[in-house]
Amino acid sequence: MQFSPLSNTLRLRSWSCSASQVSSSVWSAFAGNFDDGSSHLTSTDDQELLLAYQTPSPSIREWDCKRVQKWLEESGLSHYISLLDWLDGPLLWELAWHRIRACDVFFLNLEYSLNMSQQDQVLLFNALSRLTSVE
Repeated sequence: MQFSPLSNTLRLRSWSCSASQVSSSVWSAFAGNFDDGSSHLTSTDDQELLLAYQTPSPSIREWDCKRVQKWLEESGLSHYISLLDWLDGPLLWELAWHRIRACDVFFLNLEYSLNMSQQDQVLLFNALSRLTSVE
């Protein structure tokens, strides 16, 4: 994914990766939220299944820019609204898919293109994963 503020375009690169290639810092951030001692994401297969079942709802494609901005606000990412004011439903849907298809590249590009902190990356990751249940 590359963001160019001059052209207001988002270019998604189509690299694929297995869940085992997901940034370890992101997985550890998720694991850090669980203090019950149970096992989490114990194998690559478990991780791949988790990602495969987090596909975005097709209804996301119907959102306009205003609805995406509202979603950013609801997700605790309102400080990115001005940077992503061009992001509409079809592009958000592609971004949600890109999170699944190209995990490492997804996180590297968030940091590079938007200077997104690790905490905000986890917030966005969680928010994108919740797009599965949107109707």
